[in-house]
Amino acid sequence: MKEYENFGLLNHIFENYIKKHHIFDKTDLYIEGEMDVEVDIKYRLILSDFPFKYRKLTSSIYIEKLLFFKEILESEGLVILIIPSNLLFSKASENFRTDLQHLFYIEAIASVSIPNYFNFSFVSFSFIILKEAIKQNIINSFILNSQEEIDLFFKNIFNGLVNSSLLRISISKDKIENNILDPNYYQEEYLEIEKELSNYQLKKLGDLAELLRGMRYRREILVEEGEINFIRVRNLQNNKIFGKGA
Repeated sequence: MKEYENFGLLNHIFENYIKKHHIFDKTDLYIEGEMDVEVDIKYRLILSDFPFKYRKLTSSIYIEKLLFFKEILESEGLVILIIPSNLLFSKASENFRTDLQHLFYIEAIASVSIPNYFNFSFVSFSFIILKEAIKQNIINSFILNSQEEIDLFFKNIFNGLVNSSLLRISISKDKIENNILDPNYYQEEYLEIEKELSNYQLKKLGDLAELLRGMRYRREILVEEGEINFIRVRNLQNNKIFGKGA
């Protein structure tokens, strides 16, 4: 794991879970980016490369990874995929999520919500644990907020433990909306807010006003005859528009 010495998380996973809880010979384990693929060999455990070493992260890169991992994975093997979290919800990554569900059984998704976890990156990331594709009705997902919770998550994966202290969200396949797989999207409090908003007629801000950026304006245009012609962020308070001047 010399290449990952600067990426403490991968080294931590390898040393504390893969080596500690499993016995592998050289044909069992494939670490992307560190090992050459042996011809005609299937692997029991695949650990994906660290995502933030690439300058440009696109869904097409990860679709290629999925196809490659499926080709070299043993029938009862396991893939630990590490991705930027935006691949779980962005419109541009929808094809990736479709292929992910088609090619593999999703054992678990874990969104890591630890601000500035890496000194060199503000990008949030997620783990996806994958197995050979079979019919799936429920996707178990987790939101991890500390290193201790990351440890508990991998103990669950490798030892079959169930720990109620982890924030676990079960996503029913028939309840997946807009092909979004981000666990945060399915938190109960957010679903309640969305349900409440469904009682109101909603319009996009762009349908109600012209959106401008970097515009210079005169103080007198802010309020005129009781109407607000120009709205700034400070005019929006407690879900209302206040028309006071600058």
